[in-house]
Amino acid sequence: MPCRHSGIVIEHNFEKYVLHNTPDGVNRYGGTIIATKLDEFINDRAIYEIVKTEVSKERILYSYNLHKHKVWDAIEFNCEDF
Repeated sequence: MPCRHSGIVIEHNFEKYVLHNTPDGVNRYGGTIIATKLDEFINDRAIYEIVKTEVSKERILYSYNLHKHKVWDAIEFNCEDF
């Protein structure tokens, strides 16, 4: 069974991006929450579930700014924790 990965889709400058916490990337703050264009993110993945939320883009970016320096950890800070 393939590993599942979670992310949050946001729109910026008329493009859709996925904010996700991954051990395979590093952002400019040294953390592992990165923004990937939606097309690139789903390129080699199967989508299992889409969950709609009422959380605003501002609240999502606020959370990103609080955690952007954190580094992925399998137990303490993985994709589901962000």
